[in-house]
Amino acid sequence: MQKERETEILHALNLEVKGISETLHEKQKSLGLFNSDIEAMIEAKKSDYIEWLNKQASAKNEKQYLLQQLAQQEHKNAKLDMENEKFLTERMDITAKKWNIHS
Repeated sequence: MQKERETEILHALNLEVKGISETLHEKQKSLGLFNSDIEAMIEAKKSDYIEWLNKQASAKNEKQYLLQQLAQQEHKNAKLDMENEKFLTERMDITAKKWNIHS
């Protein structure tokens, strides 16, 4: 009787150990999938960050290029304005001389 009781207890304990082992195995498997998902998410975030940095650098370069183009155009416009002013002054002098000759 004592032996049967011990056998029943042993059998119950073995079933409990088997259940706990299966649960542990499932939890380990879930943890592995979870870790894989986290690693994939980290890689995706790294990729997104690098892409964002590249876009930011590209935008900065484009801005710098446009500022250089603007400065060149402003310089060119200032030079043309000066030349235009010179020609207007010459034209006014010629017109004044023309009026003096005809007067």
